[in-house]
Amino acid sequence: MGFDINVGAVINSGKWLGISTLTIACMQQGLAAGLGNLDLTPSVAVEHAYIDNLYYQPQSQVDSWKTTVAPALEVSGDLRSFSASVTVSGEKGVYSDSSDDDYLDTSLLFKSNYELNHSNTIQLQVSRDAGHEDRGAGLSDGPVAFLVDSPIEYDESALVAKYIIGSESSRGKLVFRGSFLEKEYTNFERLTDKHSYETVFGGTSFYLRVGKGIRLLIDGQAGSTDYINDPDAVEGLEDSFDRQFKKLQLGATWDLTSKTQGTIKAGYRSIDFKDHDRKDFNGPSWELNAIWKPYTYTRFQLTSLQEDRESTGEGSFVNFRETRAEWSMDWTVRMTSRLFIGLGHKSFEDSVPNREDDLTGAGMSIEYELRRWLDLGFRAEHSAVDSTIDVYNFERNQFTVYVNASI
Repeated sequence: MGFDINVGAVINSGKWLGISTLTIACMQQGLAAGLGNLDLTPSVAVEHAYIDNLYYQPQSQVDSWKTTVAPALEVSGDLRSFSASVTVSGEKGVYSDSSDDDYLDTSLLFKSNYELNHSNTIQLQVSRDAGHEDRGAGLSDGPVAFLVDSPIEYDESALVAKYIIGSESSRGKLVFRGSFLEKEYTNFERLTDKHSYETVFGGTSFYLRVGKGIRLLIDGQAGSTDYINDPDAVEGLEDSFDRQFKKLQLGATWDLTSKTQGTIKAGYRSIDFKDHDRKDFNGPSWELNAIWKPYTYTRFQLTSLQEDRESTGEGSFVNFRETRAEWSMDWTVRMTSRLFIGLGHKSFEDSVPNREDDLTGAGMSIEYELRRWLDLGFRAEHSAVDSTIDVYNFERNQFTVYVNASI
């Protein structure tokens, strides 16, 4: 493993940087503009990174340079009490030492907000993504990375709808929400076929203002996950991942001054499997997002959550927990730095042998605003997993220089 610079990749990345910068510069001169009540917002992000453990392996690591180009175009507009936006984006990733891992992701996102009156609002979000999982992550983690010769690909469709009764100024606010998610894997059928699924859920949140900037909340949700290609049921064997789930949480939101805002909620959730050979689950659930800004130029953020994730092949589901702290600092009006550290845990419930993963992550970035529409930055990240099953252990470092351009 070495840190030798790939000259060809750097030159190729430089070409993309130049083209992207020139494109946005031309837009600044008026080649792109609003159209009637519509606003057009083009952007592009270009990254060149060195990765020292491409496949997340405990040994015999493969390193590589990676160039990423991610253009996007947002079209937005409003008409009286209705506003909407459509965003089309893509990401092309090219590896200098492993062309089999190159990928192209695409995404289409629609958002709308319709205020029926002061206290009734309808929000809608629809998305369609064609994405991938890096080799060594997701369904191909650990030794499975070497059983596939390219990234695992999937199509994902999602719909989220909200109906909000009340406003920020009202004492009470009620939010009804519903969502649908379908994730279907599109290659390596023998490995991925049984992991495609659909999830439907609905929920209600009630917020009650009890003081200036403080609201109590109660949040409940219920839904189901159905796997598209269930195997034939066999008594005594864990076959289907299909399940129903419920969650109830109590908490509060606060926005006391310009210095501190946040949300905290905690409660209980249950999971009931259709397959009686799988064990049902009950346990605590929580979310925390707290922000403290002691000065206008610095900010601290603490987040913590518990969520249930789909199984990647071991156990009935993944019980995921994570806590993360971040500090950001504006050194000048143009230069900003960020530091973060995170600790997490994955429990692969009912896996045999039992699998528990401890996750650690840390990183920093520094970003400089060359122009109002052009940022240049450097980012360093470290991640590691300490698992009860040794083949899933790894340490990984990534060093990235990047340019973000947007009107």
